[in-house]
Amino acid sequence: MTNATAEAPVRATKAPTRPAKGTPVRGVEPAPPEPISAFDFLDRIGEIGVHWWSLIDHVLDTQSSRTGKEQPLPDWALQILQDQGRHHTSYDEFKVQRDNLREVLRLSRGEPTYCYEVWGDRTTRLSLRHDSIADAMPARDHWRANGHPNAFIMKLHRRNNCSTAEGLAMLDTLLGAVQFAGVSLAQGEDDEHVFQMMDETGRTVSLKASELRGHPILARVSSPKNRESLIAWLGNSGKDGNQ
Repeated sequence: MTNATAEAPVRATKAPTRPAKGTPVRGVEPAPPEPISAFDFLDRIGEIGVHWWSLIDHVLDTQSSRTGKEQPLPDWALQILQDQGRHHTSYDEFKVQRDNLREVLRLSRGEPTYCYEVWGDRTTRLSLRHDSIADAMPARDHWRANGHPNAFIMKLHRRNNCSTAEGLAMLDTLLGAVQFAGVSLAQGEDDEHVFQMMDETGRTVSLKASELRGHPILARVSSPKNRESLIAWLGNSGKDGNQ
């Protein structure tokens, strides 16, 4: 009688594959954590505050709905939540204090939110990037005595200053290289596309397609791709009949 020997099947293993002898093993170091700044805490404080104010507003709005009428809150809870004067006042103060703290942090880092410029007649920008009114006053006095008697100091937001400026006259206020920043599409057949042009300081001027088409400002657009995109938009606005 022949004895048959049954061999157990080989099972797959989850153990990691060991490298062959002599194979160099490279250790992958974890990426260092990103540094946390005071602005990160400030943003988180804002998120928490907005969450709770939104929650209170949502509860109050729900009371007038079908769900609120079927399951109304106790009177004592409504009296607390319906203190709208204190509710809105505290939110306004919270926003002001948060903005003030952000400005203080920017100042401590040497990055103030606002800057001051000296402007003259016909919206001519005479002197730029002053950190305070006191810093800008000598430049204002200089230009008043040198051909610009109506020179004055303008307070501007460093990132979003004069974003609502419009018209060809404001193109004289753009400095340095210019870029195509965006377009607002026409809302009707008689309307025109409105284009936003931004200079090196972040100032933006809005122009209608008919004002911008063929204007010398196009030559100051530094990026070739940005210029091609702008010209293409101007061409399409003409084909659509928005002159």
